[in-house]
Amino acid sequence: MAAKKPARATVLSPLERALEQLTRRLAGRPIVRQGTILVRATGTEKGEYFLECSKKRVRLAKRTATGTATPTIEIIGKARQISAVLSGTKDARKNFLAGGFRVRGDLRYASDLALALGILKEPL
Repeated sequence: MAAKKPARATVLSPLERALEQLTRRLAGRPIVRQGTILVRATGTEKGEYFLECSKKRVRLAKRTATGTATPTIEIIGKARQISAVLSGTKDARKNFLAGGFRVRGDLRYASDLALALGILKEPL
């Protein structure tokens, strides 16, 4: 009888770790509403990640197909910059004003989420 191979552990990039932590932090928050947050990362960890939000759950998915609905919020920038802001090692406001990343869509909602999560100290 052949022995089963052990399952390979998935190695997450710093951005994927930051997004998974964000997903856990968002889950169950009253500020979360129905919508999609798209993170469009460039650089060595490039990729597109969706946080599909509802009042009951938040789900993280890596984009694999085209033709999805328009996101409520879109965050665009280098993966290193975005993961540093999400993990709290870089100041979000300073990084945004310096051009470290861009935000499109419902900016009030983005500001409210960032305040609730402690990413921002003052609203945009």
